[in-house]
Amino acid sequence: MASGASLGAALLFMATTSAWAEDAKVVQADDPYFKQADATLQTILKLQKNTNRAKNVILFVGDGMGFSTVTAARIFEGQQRGVDGESNVLAWEGFPYLAASKTYSSDAQITDSAPSAVAMTAGVKTINDVMGLNHTAKLDSCEDQKTKQVTTLWEMAETLGMSTGAVTTARLTHATPRGDLCAYRQSRLGG
Repeated sequence: MASGASLGAALLFMATTSAWAEDAKVVQADDPYFKQADATLQTILKLQKNTNRAKNVILFVGDGMGFSTVTAARIFEGQQRGVDGESNVLAWEGFPYLAASKTYSSDAQITDSAPSAVAMTAGVKTINDVMGLNHTAKLDSCEDQKTKQVTTLWEMAETLGMSTGAVTTARLTHATPRGDLCAYRQSRLGG
């Protein structure tokens, strides 16, 4: 399906902007990859927009699951089932609404868990080794601990009277769950 992704985007654009010509001859219409991309597009176009207010929000964090790792998992899982791994779709990739987050740090090519957690829970970048602060914070600065704090999803949710929590398959003090919780706790408790 990846090969049809950009074509699918173009088809989606044409279908939603009335640039679509019913009588246009599409030579590749019988190609199985084209058909698969078109079927996916038709499914997406039939989705009814969900305008309800969310009752719950769940942030799934697959630690280390960048695009290359997900692609490898998709191929492997498909091959294990005896199908075309490259065209395989993992279960969660079929969710109707998905998003990706760029969790890099603002000062290094290889980010650690702290700025990843800040990116996921506060929507901003920060530097490596800093938790719950914005990208202008300096390491070991007590002043920045007080003046460069960011507001996390957890803090926003609790301000609205919602409950928050964490479920993890790793120990709670492991890098990623700790990072998410520390970003929350630091902003909530002031350090």
